[in-house]
Amino acid sequence: MKPITYANIAREVLAVAPGFRMAFDEHVRDNSGVLQHVLFGDLTRYFIAQYRAARGGEQASAEEVAKLTSLLERTLTQSRDESLQTLIVTSFLENLWQAAEDYEGIRIALGPALRAALDKLDNLEVR
Repeated sequence: MKPITYANIAREVLAVAPGFRMAFDEHVRDNSGVLQHVLFGDLTRYFIAQYRAARGGEQASAEEVAKLTSLLERTLTQSRDESLQTLIVTSFLENLWQAAEDYEGIRIALGPALRAALDKLDNLEVR
């Protein structure tokens, strides 16, 4: 398995969440390329929508949520690339507040490293 890097994380996301392709393509068009932190804000909104669809019984959405969670958990725990860790924490986890009433359910569904990082953020911020 190739290591996940800041440069290839978008490709890895698309590999586990093919449903994100349309949002990714729109992002590239709108920004004339990939802006990782902006893209991960888009990914957070997509993730929240998929989580909600999964709660509504959509199996494909449930699979994408599980695969995205696993990818981000593995990346956060295995990568020594500080820019990649910062990307996940500041542009994915910090945007989960947008889940509103689903925030706690998403928090519980995250892996232990993601949940710990999110809990740290929650302790730093007043939401």
